[in-house]
Amino acid sequence: MVHHNFIILKDSGGSSSHHSNQSSVTPLTPSSSGATLDGKLLFGPSVFFIAVGVWIIFGCCFLRMLDTFSQWKIATATAPTDHADSSTAETGIQSSLTSAGGNSVNSEMSASSLPVAYVETTKRFSLLEKLNEAMNSIVSAVHQNSGSMAAIFVSCFLEFAAPGLIPYQVPKGVNHAANSFWVTVFYLSGSLLGRLLTAVVSFQKFTLLNILQGLTLVYMLVVARMEDVTIPVPISIAVVAVGSAIHGYIVTEVFQTCREVGNSARTSAVAGLANQLGALSGSLFVFMLVKLSIIGGK
Repeated sequence: MVHHNFIILKDSGGSSSHHSNQSSVTPLTPSSSGATLDGKLLFGPSVFFIAVGVWIIFGCCFLRMLDTFSQWKIATATAPTDHADSSTAETGIQSSLTSAGGNSVNSEMSASSLPVAYVETTKRFSLLEKLNEAMNSIVSAVHQNSGSMAAIFVSCFLEFAAPGLIPYQVPKGVNHAANSFWVTVFYLSGSLLGRLLTAVVSFQKFTLLNILQGLTLVYMLVVARMEDVTIPVPISIAVVAVGSAIHGYIVTEVFQTCREVGNSARTSAVAGLANQLGALSGSLFVFMLVKLSIIGGK
């Protein structure tokens, strides 16, 4: 026996009469029983960019706090431990100032008489020197390991562009949420498989690996442009999993390469920076595609 659910739509007058000229009967179907979010965003671009900006500011402040705490630790370790040591240190400083300038009082007066603007300018130059040194360090690491840095940036760009395309890889309908879930599961687990594979074989042809991973993103873009997805879901699952596995393999191999070069700590830090920049760029790329209705706008 087949049961049907119906909705009684009343006329504008609010009458509960069941005459055919005052009401109509509409069957409930899966497509009419719930709202669809296809082609729509839950938030505007301003909210997204504000969230990204707040996250970047928070990260910078956190790194600044870590740097300050590390300086405090060093100062504590080098400070005198008792009053006797501090007195000895003060006596040594005074004697050195006296021997160098002839008069410690005059030295203190000359130091205290420096203008505040001069001190602030000196601090600014010190900060600029640190920034310049950091930039030179980054440029040097990128120049010496250009292939690895480019590979991790491109891989992260492709990998983090994929999540925004996953909802468009499966046909619309009652099974859309379930199919999207399984594509996401294999997207997340594929990266782990690629990382484990590096323990078995080492293959550092990063250009070839980036091309193969790029082909998986091209596939996803083509499918996302379809009005009606006719490709079987298992094929999309396999393609997404392969692309994610290649990403995990590239990233792990790049960091292993960074450990083998000189100044590995600096090189690994720059590789991590390239990782994050690639991820941010890929996410923004697909976000703009969706916002401009280049994909998902049909």
